[in-house]
Amino acid sequence: MNPELEKILGCPNLPSLPAVALQVIELTADVDVSLKELARVIQNDQGLTAKVLKTVNSSFYGLRKRCATIDKAIVMLGLSPVKSLALGFSLADSIHDPNDSGGFDYASYWRRGLFTGVAGKVVAERAGFEIGDEVFLGGLLQDVGMIAMYKALGRKYVEVLQSAGSNHRDLVRHELQMLDLQHPAIGAMLVERWKLPEELSLPVKYHERPSAAPGTFQDHVRFVGLGNFVHDVLTLEDAKAPLQALYEKSKAWYELDSATVDEIVTTVAEAGREMASLFKLDIGSYTDPEAVLAAASKQAVTLMRKSTGSGEGNPPAAPEGSVLAGSDTDPLTGTVGPGGFEIAVREGFRYAAENDEMLSLVEVVIDDFADLAASQGECGRRRSRHGPRGSAQARLRRAGRRGLPRDPRHVRDRPPRHGPPDRDRTRRGVRRRPGTRHDRLDRARDKPAPAVYHQRRRRRP
Repeated sequence: MNPELEKILGCPNLPSLPAVALQVIELTADVDVSLKELARVIQNDQGLTAKVLKTVNSSFYGLRKRCATIDKAIVMLGLSPVKSLALGFSLADSIHDPNDSGGFDYASYWRRGLFTGVAGKVVAERAGFEIGDEVFLGGLLQDVGMIAMYKALGRKYVEVLQSAGSNHRDLVRHELQMLDLQHPAIGAMLVERWKLPEELSLPVKYHERPSAAPGTFQDHVRFVGLGNFVHDVLTLEDAKAPLQALYEKSKAWYELDSATVDEIVTTVAEAGREMASLFKLDIGSYTDPEAVLAAASKQAVTLMRKSTGSGEGNPPAAPEGSVLAGSDTDPLTGTVGPGGFEIAVREGFRYAAENDEMLSLVEVVIDDFADLAASQGECGRRRSRHGPRGSAQARLRRAGRRGLPRDPRHVRDRPPRHGPPDRDRTRRGVRRRPGTRHDRLDRARDKPAPAVYHQRRRRRP
């Protein structure tokens, strides 16, 4: 056996769960657990009860009515959230040591755990899974092996952390090179010693490589892995690589688009700050999510320009043989301008007429475009002429199609073509065919209203 492993397993200072947490684990292992008994066990620890109720009543859970007791919290939220919070607070109390001056970065440790747990829970809920609470606790537990290795090896493990730097992705490689051990395996052994279920031990063991997790609780591991990417986006100076990986994995695993992922990142930043205050943990500083997403969007536009061979002031050229070749385009995004729009409409009508096919036109109107153009700079420098209502119809008429249906308002207000309007056969200048329904209605309107005679009723004697 590895001597370092023997030293870790025999260390008396390894983190341990308090008696309340062990009782909660023992009770929840039974499928027929009594909710009253579980509430009684949690309420025996007044400090834990206060923390759980404060978190349950926070905006993170968004309950309409406040919970005053653990019993009511279990009824309103269910067993899983209350159990996860009780174990989470117990874990934080047993691990966190603010007076430790040995060189271990507790702020970084808890920042990673909280952001991963919150992000995994949010992603699971957006993907339609009801395992968010287990994923949250799995995110908190994922790096517990680091605490065990630090408690047992001391300064030697601090040197490993310093050699890995701020990027957690390189930590396992340095651990294997210097100690022939890795914290995911040590953490899984510790969690199994605590007799926690597999849905919590497997995320600890496979959180660095979610694709290798067995199929039983693979979704738990994947959500924790996606939570790690969210943490990297919010904490690393260069968030390009983790953000791209987050987009790709979210789409491949759970069909989440980039807009949903961006919303998740923003939500996690706010919820992580709130959970840190509820757990009374110092998580240090992290990047503003809005700034990260804005920088990523700007970088995506730059990459698009390079891929199309266009630079600043040189819009992407239309493909060879396209009807839009030579037309004007937006300098930033390459969107077709007014001239290109007219060309596309003209050629589209020609193709539809020659091949006897339908032609569809979609008009997009941007409200307050002037303010948007002024605030967005280059993106809104060229004012679009497609926005105002009716301009699309004007462009269609200018496209040379005389057979287009005209707006009936113009026909209605135009005077008749032949002679003065016949009051008996026209109304408001529109000629009616005799005998039609509209002709009969017009005649009925033109007739004078019949006289109505009112006869005074005679009073009875």
